[in-house]
Amino acid sequence: GKGIATTFGVIFAINYLIGLCSVIVWIVTLILSRYFSLSSLVAIFSSIIFSLFLKIDIRYTYLFISIFILSLITHRENIKRLINGNERKFGQKVKL
Repeated sequence: GKGIATTFGVIFAINYLIGLCSVIVWIVTLILSRYFSLSSLVAIFSSIIFSLFLKIDIRYTYLFISIFILSLITHRENIKRLINGNERKFGQKVKL
């Protein structure tokens, strides 16, 4: 949550258009999949694609790649749950 929000803040600070496009990707992915973790990873990956498409300073693209790798490491448990079909979806009730 907080890490992803901070990441989007950094992306917006670097290039508002990439930030806006990445947030749109996040929203669309969340609507289609209902998985926060998947939406976050896809949106961060999209920032790499958008940075290449818009031909911004390559150092920022490398930064986005680094952030994506760190996000993969941070979300590895979520990724395992996604693969196993155990990840909780947005709006899904927690079983007590």
